[in-house]
Amino acid sequence: MAITPFSQEYKGLDENQRPAAFAFLGTLSFVFLILSGVVGGGLFLFKNFMESKVSDLNTQVENLKKELELPFVVDLASLQGKIEKASRLLINHVYLSNVFDLLETYTLDGVQYRSFSYTESQGVLSLSAKARNYRVFAEQLAVFREAKEFSSIDFDNLSLSEEDGGLGFNLVLTIDKNVIKSAP
Repeated sequence: MAITPFSQEYKGLDENQRPAAFAFLGTLSFVFLILSGVVGGGLFLFKNFMESKVSDLNTQVENLKKELELPFVVDLASLQGKIEKASRLLINHVYLSNVFDLLETYTLDGVQYRSFSYTESQGVLSLSAKARNYRVFAEQLAVFREAKEFSSIDFDNLSLSEEDGGLGFNLVLTIDKNVIKSAP
């Protein structure tokens, strides 16, 4: 039967037996104190160990970032050069579709184009065309002369077709360079 300081049997012990019970409680308290110190110290050491590991891992991450940074910067510089080249190409790009858009916009019904040639360096569009009659030919020239996209309009080789009465002619249009270089 165990005797504890809180049991009824303890109260019945004489004064000589009581110190042994207190000695047991004191020893038990001391053991718990030592265990608490060991556990606390162990947790403190574990915390310091983990903080050291985290610090080492952060250092490794920073070193890896520095190693990756140099190739990344080289890649960025290469990409920047490519973007600059592409920009220069786009600035000087000629949109020939704009020539066709101009012809579509300014060509009257009754005018047909038989051949087409464009000289980019001079911005000259040479056309071989046929108008239904003299009136359509004259109206077509007037439309081209009023259009601000053409800086000069010349024609030659007027010829009357005996088959259908149409009027054949050659047309040379000088197109403003801004028209050709602007995106459609």
